[in-house]
Amino acid sequence: MDSFRRFQDDDYKNWIKTTMGLNCLKTRLGGFLEHETETYHDHLRNKVNANKGDLCTTQCNLKKWMPRPKQVPQVCEVCEPWRDEIWANHSFKGGQVYWNNSKPYLWPTKKWEVAKVYMPRGNMDHTAVDQFDISAFLNLMTQCSYFAKFVKSKTLITQVTNVRNQVMHSADFRVEKRELESYLGRIKDLGQALKTHYPKFSELTEEIEQLQNTDFSFIMSCVGKKIVLAADKIPESMLKLQNFLSLEQQILKEKLECLSQRYEEDRETALTLEELQCVRVFLEGNNDLQKSLAPQWERLTEVQERVDTLTFRVDTLEMNTRTHGYRGRVQVRGQTFEGVQVCPKSKTAHQEVAKLALSQLAKDCASLSELANDTEEGEASSSQTDQPQSLSCTGPVFFGSVTVVLKTDITSGEGHSGMTEAVQSAYKKLALLLDLPESASSYKDVVLEHCHTRDVPPPEEAVQSDAEEKTYQCTLRFTGPITFYVPEGSSKKKQACQQAAKVALQRLSGVLGSKEVMGGNYVSTLKELLEAQTPQLDKPAYDVTDRGRGAGEVTERGEWRNVEG
Repeated sequence: MDSFRRFQDDDYKNWIKTTMGLNCLKTRLGGFLEHETETYHDHLRNKVNANKGDLCTTQCNLKKWMPRPKQVPQVCEVCEPWRDEIWANHSFKGGQVYWNNSKPYLWPTKKWEVAKVYMPRGNMDHTAVDQFDISAFLNLMTQCSYFAKFVKSKTLITQVTNVRNQVMHSADFRVEKRELESYLGRIKDLGQALKTHYPKFSELTEEIEQLQNTDFSFIMSCVGKKIVLAADKIPESMLKLQNFLSLEQQILKEKLECLSQRYEEDRETALTLEELQCVRVFLEGNNDLQKSLAPQWERLTEVQERVDTLTFRVDTLEMNTRTHGYRGRVQVRGQTFEGVQVCPKSKTAHQEVAKLALSQLAKDCASLSELANDTEEGEASSSQTDQPQSLSCTGPVFFGSVTVVLKTDITSGEGHSGMTEAVQSAYKKLALLLDLPESASSYKDVVLEHCHTRDVPPPEEAVQSDAEEKTYQCTLRFTGPITFYVPEGSSKKKQACQQAAKVALQRLSGVLGSKEVMGGNYVSTLKELLEAQTPQLDKPAYDVTDRGRGAGEVTERGEWRNVEG
């Protein structure tokens, strides 16, 4: 039976338990924030003396505001004191603040219009507590300084944010048992920290533990039964199934919408065609989901196609023989966007400048369609003169790398028929993480040789089997440095470091989890994710090479210090 096939997969059941655990937390956060956001709003009202009755008569609108680090939008005299107080209580002034989520003229009367400034993009039309997802709630608590008094360490919130991103941003719908225990533990820890401020959090731990021990046998026992009774006579087990499947469908819809938003926000972290195929296979293997999730799947594929179309509709590429690299330029609806990186290949330059244009202009699916239609066609060209053209790169080209010292477990997954197969599977995963070449013989030999040549301790192996010793699972505990390199050069040193951090975040997403990158600050995001690990990992070390001028390094604060060679 194709319907409900997913409930025969233990890892899917672990995935749905994790997402439902997040939903349990979200329900309580909603009640907590409904009250505390009101209190915060009253506090701001008193600060700006809003009781005197002044109202915005111009209906200030920030819909077209482009988020810029350390900048605030222009508003009228009535809205200005509200803007200043909201800004004063924002803890991430150096990143992108989504003022365009809100309507300034409603700040004095609507608490959620104020709260939305502290949330990620995509919340513009939400006006009530039940319309926000858990990501919006967690961002509000992280970025509004008013909420700092409720949780002593932001790490608790960051860890839950990582859980949410890991299960909602990945292409598969699977969580291993070890990960499930870790994820639910982080959710319970945040609930424990908040229970003194909102008593309903006291019930969260028990509810999570009941969820963790659920075997979902009631689902398979009810599947296929026809209900012909009156609504008030439907068996309790069937009502339980209906409620469960309704919540599951809501979660799956949210996941597909998250994947669509990843395409709109950052093409570099969006799903590959292979990952999209994984989502398609999942839906095709569960007939009961195909119809209910059809609109979300169609939107995801539509956005992916439109983004790919824009990616290759770049109108000018110019090359300078002095730097041997390309930069792109694209005109969209009368605006010109120029690439930042100097790329060795024209295709890379196409993608880089298209992504830059998208990050500024892609507000929603409708605007993406408008962009695809309005983008002006052009042609690629190269300049063979020593004189730099208007978009060519002059001066040095910087190449960045970052080294991260990991302390992580790599598991082969369950179900291997032999011990050697399980061990090789684990080493293959580690080899891919280390970016080692493929091996036709033994991935273990490749990894051990890598560790030996770099004076890194070899991984610790732990092999487990089931009671009958028919299936095996191998876990490798790896402790050591991994260096990530960026093949494309940049015209600025700090940009080279940002690109290196971005590569590390993409490659380590399965180890560190993921986190929203604010203001394009990949360096800061990587640092925060490393600090959020248990135990806390060391700060990454950056190195930047200036072609023809030797090497250099960047300090913790991103300051450049030249190293003479």
